[in-house]
Amino acid sequence: MKKKNLILKLILEKEPLSRKEIVEKSGIGNITVSKIIKILINEGKIVKDGKIIRGRGRRLSFYRINPDFYHSIIISYDGNKIIGGVTNYGNKIIFKEDKEFSEKDEELFISRMISFIKNLKENSKLDEAKWKNIGISLLGAIDIKTGEVLGLCGWKKWERINLRKILEEEFKKDIFLFDNPDVLARMEFEIRKNENTKNLLYIYLGEGIGLGIILNGKIFYGSSGNCGEIGHIIVEKDGERCYCGNYGCLEKFANISSIIEKIKNGLKEGVHSEIEKIVNGNIEKIKIEDIVECINRRDKLCIEVIENAGKYIGKVSAMLVNIFNPDVIVFGGPLIKAGDFLLSIIKNSILKEALPLLLEDLKIEFSNIDENEGILKGTNLCIADIFKNRIIKGGEE
Repeated sequence: MKKKNLILKLILEKEPLSRKEIVEKSGIGNITVSKIIKILINEGKIVKDGKIIRGRGRRLSFYRINPDFYHSIIISYDGNKIIGGVTNYGNKIIFKEDKEFSEKDEELFISRMISFIKNLKENSKLDEAKWKNIGISLLGAIDIKTGEVLGLCGWKKWERINLRKILEEEFKKDIFLFDNPDVLARMEFEIRKNENTKNLLYIYLGEGIGLGIILNGKIFYGSSGNCGEIGHIIVEKDGERCYCGNYGCLEKFANISSIIEKIKNGLKEGVHSEIEKIVNGNIEKIKIEDIVECINRRDKLCIEVIENAGKYIGKVSAMLVNIFNPDVIVFGGPLIKAGDFLLSIIKNSILKEALPLLLEDLKIEFSNIDENEGILKGTNLCIADIFKNRIIKGGEE
């Protein structure tokens, strides 16, 4: 068993590996390695990865972890919609579906999520034998140690709920909880793994504003998993009161709801804007897409509000540059629909306020990945990281 686990660990860490390389790295004899490789293949844990020519033209067989080693159910909730998928270890989305859900009721939230997971399993025809875990990614405050959800973005009232415990009792599977910015940071890091990127910051700009942090190639969660709450950094001490209880938080200037509210207030004060025409006079229907359309039309009100939001986002981002010295900052979320106009404002603010020597090689970018797919795949990667660490440290397979 120890020798089998050692070989599995080696393949996990260094894949793909030839049999010769496994023998050299493990110190286990060639015959024993061959037998264990056959066992691991029969157990569905590794696969032969074709043949590659090396050295003097010799064709060697290589082995890597079976992408279907296990399957996961991944669930994401952003305050308005539940998105679910079935993924494999190889980070392929095998099945995906979603459902609108915007009611702010905790008991209904839990019952809907359980029902959604059951339907997802049935609709995807998920193999029970391969289904090992459930990953949940939420936009809110989560204690990843205890499994408690402390609050959800957009919910003014929320009682602490141990979602991990509830789902473990219901499904008898490992349950992993993550914050959306963390899993999106993990996905952004994955697509840059060939760029020698080691330190990456992902800033989510939507109903909430949050930070995902990659340091030296690993997610930094903080003590309980709640680091990165940059939406509640105070940027104006005499600003409006935030739902967190403080005044002048970044979210009160730069999240979607606050931006829309400022535009509505401008209209109520008699400021002319093209946005009234776009929404046919019903200002309660204003969406971020309407604001982007108005920016393209050079609408003064919308430009002013987005400019102001961008400056505050850039101000906080400059603080983060000074603290973390990242290789890249990636911005994602619905607000980046404002495109190059917003990006240029954020960049200029960072360049103005961050320490110059930390800006020399810094990349500042908007995300190019599909957010829903990024959350599903990013969550799956976070689970795979935990799975690898368990085996490497001698835990269960």
